[in-house]
Amino acid sequence: MAGRFSILTPVGMLPIAVAGLNIDRMIEGSRDALEEYQNQDFDKNPCYQYAAVRNILYNKEKQLRF
Repeated sequence: MAGRFSILTPVGMLPIAVAGLNIDRMIEGSRDALEEYQNQDFDKNPCYQYAAVRNILYNKEKQLRF
């Protein structure tokens, strides 16, 4: 199944390695992100903070456009 996590599979890593990027650093960064984003402390989890701000803005009928 393709998706946002398929980049971390061998199929996703092969073109990255061929392009000369550092696979070890990429995996290290993925592990760091996993640890950070699993933290349930609101003050230490940027995903929770982002979701809270989006919810506040949504409730004020604001829209974020990218």
